[in-house]
Amino acid sequence: MEAGKVIDKLKEIFKLLSSNRQLESFVKGDEIALVTTDNRTLLSTISTQLVFPVNLELERIFADKSPLEDDFVSFKLIETLIQDLSQRDAVISLNHIGFCYKTDSQTQERQTLTNSVSGSNWHLYEENSNDQARWYFIGNTEYWKDPLIELLPVTDASDKWLPYWLPHIHIDIDTQLTCEEIESITKRIFENSNVVPFRVTVIDNIVYTIRLRLGIVSGVNIDLDLSTNSRNVQVQRQILLKKII
Repeated sequence: MEAGKVIDKLKEIFKLLSSNRQLESFVKGDEIALVTTDNRTLLSTISTQLVFPVNLELERIFADKSPLEDDFVSFKLIETLIQDLSQRDAVISLNHIGFCYKTDSQTQERQTLTNSVSGSNWHLYEENSNDQARWYFIGNTEYWKDPLIELLPVTDASDKWLPYWLPHIHIDIDTQLTCEEIESITKRIFENSNVVPFRVTVIDNIVYTIRLRLGIVSGVNIDLDLSTNSRNVQVQRQILLKKII
């Protein structure tokens, strides 16, 4: 995996997102910088490197890459989407940035993450999953409005659509919109592209997140997730997330 190309693409996306006033604080100059309420940096970029707050390496978690060739939606369409959401005052904030990757052992990966986070000033949480991945989060839920890092290790690799979602990075944004509103907006904007809105998180028939697969770079899929107004961030942070350490 050419990590530099992936990081460059993420930086370009965040630059577009920063045109929204609710997301502008997560970009400093040309770099991504997720700074929390207590003035600590949860995640950042330095040139072509992604800096985690714990001992994690992008090359390790994305060692198994997709065989698909590079292909990415026009940045103009992403810009149009952000402008549309901004005009509606629909964006609440950045919820998290997630990394989904293959692992040989869920037990070993959990221990690896626990060991990595235990030597930091951050916490590791887990939320009950409704898919084949485990849902881990790094951050501090005492400040429940702050973004988190999500890590989603997967062992089951039998899905025929696997190359289109594993491995992947997703940027999750909370909105004030319904599922139907998000689908209507995104279908209109991306109608002449390969981007198709997908209901990625549905629990008890409630749609919480719509995913837009923006494309793939160096074997890593990149998604933009727009979460609906059905998600209660405070409840998710303070009740659904269970602290491991």
